[in-house]
Amino acid sequence: MLRNIALLIGLATGLSSMQAQTPPPPPRPARGAVKPPAPREIPHRGYEAAKDLPDGTIPSAKEDGNFVLGPTHTAAPR
Repeated sequence: MLRNIALLIGLATGLSSMQAQTPPPPPRPARGAVKPPAPREIPHRGYEAAKDLPDGTIPSAKEDGNFVLGPTHTAAPR
């Protein structure tokens, strides 16, 4: 009986410590290693060009598209 209790306690503590472990960090690249080139930006990734709307107007509910809403502002003086 006492041996069974000790076995259960040992299993419970062993399982909880196994769950608390974190995976090792990924290996570091060697010194002087060349980094891979950054991915190139792909223009127009499937988005349609935005349509500027005049101030104070909104598109109708039946109209699909990409719209720029809000007031237009003049450029700041240089």
